[in-house]
Amino acid sequence: MRKILFNLTWLWLLGWGYSSCSDGDYNMEVHDKGENPFRSLTITSQGETVPAQVVDEKHVSVRFNEAEKFDQASMNVELMDGYTLIYPENPAHINLEETPVLNIKAPDNRIKKYWVNVTSNALPVLDAGKIFVEGLEESPVSASLSNLNILFDRARMNQKAITLRFEEGALIEGATPPENLTFDFTESLTYRLDIMAGGKARPYTLALDLSSVMKKTPAEMGFSDITAQFVDKAQYPYVTVLKTSQVRDIPVAGDYKWNDHDNWPWEHHFYDSNFFDAVGDWKEDREKTNVYGDFAIVTIDVKNAHARLVTDPSAENNQMQPGQQNALIVAGGRNVYAVGRAWAIGGNPAHLYYENGTLQDALSNWEDPSWDPSFRAGLGVDKNGKILFSNCYFEGSFSKGASGRMMQLPFFTDDSHSLAGATEWEVEQAVWGYALWPIRDGYALNKYELWNNDGCGVHSSSYGRNWQGVCNDHVFFGLTYDNKIGIAVCNRPRGNTSAHPATWDSNPTGEGYSVMQAAWLLQQLGWKEVFNVANSQVQAYSILVNGQSVIGMPDWETRYCLLIDGQN
Repeated sequence: MRKILFNLTWLWLLGWGYSSCSDGDYNMEVHDKGENPFRSLTITSQGETVPAQVVDEKHVSVRFNEAEKFDQASMNVELMDGYTLIYPENPAHINLEETPVLNIKAPDNRIKKYWVNVTSNALPVLDAGKIFVEGLEESPVSASLSNLNILFDRARMNQKAITLRFEEGALIEGATPPENLTFDFTESLTYRLDIMAGGKARPYTLALDLSSVMKKTPAEMGFSDITAQFVDKAQYPYVTVLKTSQVRDIPVAGDYKWNDHDNWPWEHHFYDSNFFDAVGDWKEDREKTNVYGDFAIVTIDVKNAHARLVTDPSAENNQMQPGQQNALIVAGGRNVYAVGRAWAIGGNPAHLYYENGTLQDALSNWEDPSWDPSFRAGLGVDKNGKILFSNCYFEGSFSKGASGRMMQLPFFTDDSHSLAGATEWEVEQAVWGYALWPIRDGYALNKYELWNNDGCGVHSSSYGRNWQGVCNDHVFFGLTYDNKIGIAVCNRPRGNTSAHPATWDSNPTGEGYSVMQAAWLLQQLGWKEVFNVANSQVQAYSILVNGQSVIGMPDWETRYCLLIDGQN
């Protein structure tokens, strides 16, 4: 309660006016006609001593120039005849942050309470509620000492460009904010913001509060932090490794079941069957369940990551082993389609692989002149090793070894799929394949939006099986709101290993996570981009950190790897 009272005093009572006193002038000044028990009062904090002023019969104000903290202050008080200081008991040690109050006993035994209203040129923000984000009518900003926090609103804010507006009364008299008040929080979640007050720059830490989009903590979903098993946290503070064998309270998968022969996907129409539903179709009160199966997540801060995509065209059938790769983080998957030197993420032959201005491989029927240029959700790596995501297509001939440009497209809200607005995608490497993008910019897509943003021409009704089937393993790449690259792999429990899932029994050893369940989970943990790389019925995927296996095996053969090196 005391802390709450101080915060209220800080944010509201500081609005009272006060006039300055010259140094050494310690005589109390009365601002109204009420009773004044003080002969003199000075307060000292962090080596700075300033006189106080009586504002009215309940408030005393004090304004510092340099002091920033007031939890270890002291005061020197001289009262009028007949008055006695009851609280604080020891004026040499007072905490104005926790208990900014003085209790004085009057000659007639009445107890007079005075709140101490503290301001400082070093903390020039007077009322954070008068600091706004452009475009919003209510303030999402809060203040605590030299910290300013913006509560992020995904629907109404652009994380890449948030502009502040200081209205009258936000700052103490004479203070001015900097000219540039637009911040890119995809580069950093904190900035230094200097406010001029008392002839000096007064630094504040401006931070973006992501609690509205990072709805669950890993621990709440059953994950354990096992980072220390793989890296020295002091050396790699930007790497996190999480794992669980069971996720609690996850929405149930769609109705589709692998071993239900009365529920084959081709017996249902896409538009009227809910086993095609995506996360964006799910209701808030959807039934929850616990799901078994290993689920591993590795994240690395974007600013410390350098990524690249690799394959081994000299190996037989392009097979390679994650354990043979040299990088801080290695992610590999088996379920790919490859021809010659080319490879692609994903198991469906609807793909391309692009590197350094050359189309290395594309689906053969895309070379048919009767086909229009197609597009898919794609993963790219730019010249700086940064991972990017976009709808994309190759502008040029769909022949192996052709030169051309990778083009990026906007998110499509309908089935028009116009390529007229395409711009060049400045990436060194890019792939698209049998992949889904269930979460984009923090938004959960519904099945129609997924459909509209998959222009490969291979609209298979098996999407129901691959979205909601719980007998596959899955791998995801993505980005988080707190600016991390994320890699996630979830595997079904290994029990009956019969080749076809329709022969598996229904006990938990054969069923794991659906694509949509995993995507929902990652969104709860703050992933704003969730890119489903591939799904496998037969062999799991691998993530290695610092040469050690987090999930999967180092010698499992794969046709591609995503490598990420850490850089300080």
